[in-house]
This record gives sequence, structure tokens and C-alpha cells, in this order.
Amino acid sequence: DEWYYAVKGEGAWRNGEKICVADGVELQNALVSVGDYPHRDKETARIEHEAIRTIFPQIGKIRMFGGACMDFAFTASGQTHACVVITRNVWDIAPGLILCREAGALVCNLQGGEFVLGDYGVIAAANQEVFALVKDGFAAARQ
Repeated sequence: DEWYYAVKGEGAWRNGEKICVADGVELQNALVSVGDYPHRDKETARIEHEAIRTIFPQIGKIRMFGGACMDFAFTASGQTHACVVITRNVWDIAPGLILCREAGALVCNLQGGEFVLGDYGVIAAANQEVFALVKDGFAAARQ
């Protein structure tokens, strides 16, 4: 019974109440959701696995909810502190991206650059410390 929505430049809401990311979380308590492993791309699955191996020891928990909508909504509303969604599907990314941005999340693509529709994956995080860890974990895994 939750309904999330956002209006560009005006904010994000859950069931009519304004939401925002939980930017005060300490790294060791952070909860990061990572989308399902890509089934058709072994190299992307390897990168995701390596990034998780780097990130996991420094945070509270890793979760895989199995739906981009949940990953984005939970990050935007402060229930998690970062999410990684690996897909090019605009219908998976666009709604969650505006929700997270309007809730105050920091956003980048998997390479650490500015995310643009068509990029293969997006990272959204509640604060700079969590953002840097997840972004750097994925960057290191690509090497």
C-alpha cells in the first residue's frame, strides 16, 4: 500500500508525504541494494560480483530486492542508503532516477560519470561517503 512519485524540481513523495534520502548514515551502518546479476553478460556479472566483494566489508548489509522500482524507492525514502541498478531499460531506470534525484540522492553511471539514459547501469546514494564507496567499488572492479 505504498505509492511513490516525484515531480521534477518539486520533490518526491510516498503516500502523499515528502521523502528524502537518509544522508546521515555512517558507512559501517549503510544498507546497499544491488540489482539482480545480469544473466546474459558474464563480464558485467563479474564486475558486479567484484564490486560487492569490495563494498561489503565496509558497510552494514547488501540486499537484492529483485526489482529496480524497489531499489530506487527504498533509497529515495531512506530505507536503504544506496542502490545499483544494472540495465539499459528506460522503464526500469527513468522513474526511479527522478524519484532518487528529487529525494536528494547523488547519481552516476557505473563508470562514475554523469548518468544519461542509455547507459548500462546507475548508482544512486544518500550521501557522499556511501556514494564514493559504491562508485569506486564498481570502478575498481572494471579494471
